[in-house]
Amino acid sequence: MTSLKTHIAIIPARAGSVRFPNKNRSEIAGETLLEITCRSIRASGYCKRIILSTDDPSLQHQGEQLEIEVHPRPADLATSDASSEAVLRHVIKHANLENEKIVLTQITSPLRTGDDIRATIEKAAHSPNGSAVSVTPWRVPPSPPYGSIDDSDILGECANEEWQKHAQLNARAWAVNGAVYVFSAANFLKTDKIYDPTSTLHVMENWRSIDIDYVSDLEIIKRLIPEKK
Repeated sequence: MTSLKTHIAIIPARAGSVRFPNKNRSEIAGETLLEITCRSIRASGYCKRIILSTDDPSLQHQGEQLEIEVHPRPADLATSDASSEAVLRHVIKHANLENEKIVLTQITSPLRTGDDIRATIEKAAHSPNGSAVSVTPWRVPPSPPYGSIDDSDILGECANEEWQKHAQLNARAWAVNGAVYVFSAANFLKTDKIYDPTSTLHVMENWRSIDIDYVSDLEIIKRLIPEKK
């Protein structure tokens, strides 16, 4: 493993969440999501700084305890409408990261490891724009979607035509799993894109690509990670 620290890790984690309130404060096996994320970043061996962007006082305190840099997020960038790109631009500008290589890690991907971060960083070296992203094989749903706008107690109509389009995707179809993004700050500021079609890939298994978006996602991960004794 290399000991050369060449990248800056950014962890975006706002206080609010529409589908799962306070999800970023969740704990798994006695560790907070922020602790798990920082552990994986440090284990990669590539990151010289870790910056947390948040408006949540609880997460700010956690960040201070973990001895990482805490970047207060302004209210206009802490809404559900604020884009990840806008948050990144704010952090890059205020932390003077314009010439740095960035590793963006979502706090809600606790099954990501230091090896995943390291592998994604190393894959980025083979991309024409220095970017790489973690993905998982696209899984076509086993059934087309059904539903009724007016009645949740009935099966409703089948949206088979749209499902057939997805079913035709081949074995080279990927889903960006949100675990790791690697890119050049300079290129991002020029294009406003974290990745593009030329970005290289680090492939993670489907089960390790679970992103905590609902309470049920957290419950699944808790079953995968046993409590420490």
